[in-house]
Amino acid sequence: MAGVVVLCLWTAAVNAEPSAAIFAKVADESITQAEYETAVSAAVRQRFYHGRVDDAGLSELRHQVAGELIDRVLLRHEALRQGVKVEPSAVDKQVEHELGRYRLQSVTEQQARHLEQMLRGVVAERLLLQVLEKRVRAVEEPSERDARGYYAQHLDKFTTPARVHLALILLKVSPSASAESWKAAEQEALRLRQKLAAGADFAELALVHSSDASAEQGGDLGFVHRGMLALEAQAVVDVLKVGEVSAPVNLLQGFALFKLLERQPEVVNPFERVSARAIGLLQRELSDEAWRGMLQAVRANARLEIYDKAITTKKIWVDAEATKR
Repeated sequence: MAGVVVLCLWTAAVNAEPSAAIFAKVADESITQAEYETAVSAAVRQRFYHGRVDDAGLSELRHQVAGELIDRVLLRHEALRQGVKVEPSAVDKQVEHELGRYRLQSVTEQQARHLEQMLRGVVAERLLLQVLEKRVRAVEEPSERDARGYYAQHLDKFTTPARVHLALILLKVSPSASAESWKAAEQEALRLRQKLAAGADFAELALVHSSDASAEQGGDLGFVHRGMLALEAQAVVDVLKVGEVSAPVNLLQGFALFKLLERQPEVVNPFERVSARAIGLLQRELSDEAWRGMLQAVRANARLEIYDKAITTKKIWVDAEATKR
């Protein structure tokens, strides 16, 4: 997206009038209406690639873009206040990399220099904000005591879900096949089920008849948990007993026979087994809190004026946060 934004901003800058209208003032810095409209156009192309967006969606997007532009200024000011630095060599390397993505044969030398200068500014700012975010998010590793508290409050995150060990015979049918083909596959599935009831080996029948990749393993699918099966299959598997073979199940791919090999209930893993995960998840949450807290602080202290009457301060950061989630 950065490349699209840079090219759009470059086009806007080339065609900008000297006395450009002001969209917003953040502290003593202005965001022009042209910059704002260019960013909105870029966002529309990126987020609504089909090109259609209703009035409500466009209004929400315009607020989101406003929040992002204002945040960018606020964070840059905060980075400078904190003395954050970016190595010029890092900027040079990134600019060289991104310039290679543009076709500059059709532009004048002056325009090419202008684009490089603008790209350098965008890259320098982006790297500056990345360094700032990395610094703010660099929270200390939580103690074992804190990690145990987090574990106790979020047992669902450390629970191995209930799972079943299944075997499958799939008689594949094309979705566009005739009704007769589907009926024939169902009849074949019923015949195979009768053979199984008479003592035939499921793995041997799967090897010969199943069109699924699991056929080479005798139809063994291994362990699967809820959400991995089609709803039709899940409903059947839920009521199977261990060792039982289902009636033919009509799926998008054809007709299937499932055999339940084993059923395992959900298990809450002991802290000792998941301590590293508990520490990592808690540290990530603390990192997110630190970043959100810093954002809220710079926004609360912002000297901000928005001149576009359609944009309300109450919505810009609400919508921006909704987008990130």
